[in-house]
Amino acid sequence: MHISSIELTTNNLSAGVRKIDSDFRMDRAINPAGTAVYRPGPSFRTSPLQKGNYDHGVSGKIMELRHQPNLNAIGTTSPEITKTSVIWQIQPDPRKFIPMRAYIAEGQLRLNGTVGGRPKKLLAQLNQWNSEPTDLVLGTPNDDDDRSVLFLPGTLKVKEVGTEFGRRPEYEASWLLVEV
Repeated sequence: MHISSIELTTNNLSAGVRKIDSDFRMDRAINPAGTAVYRPGPSFRTSPLQKGNYDHGVSGKIMELRHQPNLNAIGTTSPEITKTSVIWQIQPDPRKFIPMRAYIAEGQLRLNGTVGGRPKKLLAQLNQWNSEPTDLVLGTPNDDDDRSVLFLPGTLKVKEVGTEFGRRPEYEASWLLVEV
């Protein structure tokens, strides 16, 4: 499953005084010494409801949450958690990883013989797919061999490779798809 965010319903939180820090670990991760490896998650500072987002690419089968009350002042009222909701998307186990690479520029010769290319539009589409797990169909020259794939969020890398005076920039992009 791909984890995108968590919502905490709380009482007695106030910015700068009382908050709840959240840590998590995926798939019972441990370090070489055998101790649990927790990654920092969102912090919650306002009651009654606050949403915290996770970094792109947080996925796994088992998610462990650890919430820690954090008081910055002496007080008798402690923070309370009344409900935790995790927002996630199920994704099947990958069968095959497919690395993709593209050269993006204006005036490129396409496979069908036409000339085209709109780099800003193509990069915007890739960035949208990169921001959340997106189910896609990967077309192949053999129409019977199209594959259902998932664009893995956080895998897009874009590098500007060509800039000349009087020409528009050209890019090289790479990303990872997973066959599902």
